[in-house]
Amino acid sequence: MFLKICGIKTLDELKIVEKYANATGIIVECESKRRIELETGLNIIKNSKIPVFAVSTTKDLELWKKIVESIENTLSNSNSYNSSNSKIKPHIQIHTDMDVKNIEFLKTEYDCVIMKSFEVSKHSLDPEKDAENLLSEIEGYEVDKILLDTGKGCGKIHDHRISQIISKKIDVVLAGGLNFENVNNIVNSVNPYGIDMSSGVEKNNRKDEYLIKKVCNNLKLKS
Repeated sequence: MFLKICGIKTLDELKIVEKYANATGIIVECESKRRIELETGLNIIKNSKIPVFAVSTTKDLELWKKIVESIENTLSNSNSYNSSNSKIKPHIQIHTDMDVKNIEFLKTEYDCVIMKSFEVSKHSLDPEKDAENLLSEIEGYEVDKILLDTGKGCGKIHDHRISQIISKKIDVVLAGGLNFENVNNIVNSVNPYGIDMSSGVEKNNRKDEYLIKKVCNNLKLKS
């Protein structure tokens, strides 16, 4: 299972997270309690052994271009390599209703990996209809990974009946209110391709190795 741990802020957190996760994330160029300066994030990317998604809620194409180009420059001057021994591509995670054409531009103009988040309602009166509508929206985007979340890193659980239906049709990364106590039941129910966690593996606003280990143990992931 793909495991991403998002919202790291320091190299110390990176050292913990990269021992367990397949990818991590930094929050940049937007309002968030986990937001860090882009330069700080680039230093994390430069020193990471795993892909680092630059995550933002901005809709500003020029700002996204700045983010991606900064990552490209950082990676070109680093020794970061992936398992296929080719240069790691910039990874970005778009947490907003950004115009489809602008996302297409980023995908074609830059050789980057894009994860796009889609908001799932907390309580649905008609899960099948809501899943159908969300699938129709998702089909309009040409991106690499689909993230189903409750909304902009709020840390709340959404209606997993919707995610379950969608997960049967496409690969999804699941987020929203996951922690070591509930992650096993939720994963067994929804059967996602991967999960994205942040607050559920934090203690005192920092990523906590014990909590990450608990998640890995509960999911029987290699740790």
